[in-house]
Amino acid sequence: AGGFLEIAGYLGQVLLHSDPFSFNYFLIYLICLTIGPTLLSAALYLCLARIIVSYGIEHSRFQPRTYAITFMSCDFTSLVLQSIGGGITSTSGNKVTSDTGVHIMVAGLALQVFSLILFMVLCLEFGWHVRHSRKDFRERFADLRSTDAFRAFKYALAISTTAIVIRSVYRVVELSGGFGGALANNQAAFMVLEGSMVIIAVLAMTVFHPGICFNEHWETAEWKLRSKH
Repeated sequence: AGGFLEIAGYLGQVLLHSDPFSFNYFLIYLICLTIGPTLLSAALYLCLARIIVSYGIEHSRFQPRTYAITFMSCDFTSLVLQSIGGGITSTSGNKVTSDTGVHIMVAGLALQVFSLILFMVLCLEFGWHVRHSRKDFRERFADLRSTDAFRAFKYALAISTTAIVIRSVYRVVELSGGFGGALANNQAAFMVLEGSMVIIAVLAMTVFHPGICFNEHWETAEWKLRSKH
């Protein structure tokens, strides 16, 4: 879904090239490219929970479901704010209302940046704990952890997350300056900090796809929504 939104957003940009004053093409570009990475980051959040299960829940500060539910809730809230802001911008009849919509979109993007950075911090904290533990990991996933594919997947997850963070920070700064700002009208910055970052994030998680790198353990490492009493 995130990939399709990205394609639609860049299609809107291509169409703007031949008709730069089309408001509809502008909205396709703006809304799709703003919302798309939110869905991409949701996939990353789900991966961490399964990595935790593969090492052992006892090595994690929180339960896998806590990570997943917390970050998915932040992602959903961010998506709602960006959607509302995009809707207000698309239906506004004056600059004041349009600016209000942009500010709501910026709030959604800022929440996404916050949740992604917190996600990275907690990933690093879990990694540090695993690295300095007594290596008493779950024997059930020993063969998975020993594969090159699984090790490469963890690096790909880090690269993808970092790329989306860079892209999200750029979008916050870009939209904060308004549509008439210097950054919003800098095509080179857009292609490097928006387009390239999303391409890197998607390629990393496609080449090292979790379904392939986890192999049959993807289903085995599934976390439970409810804890057992």
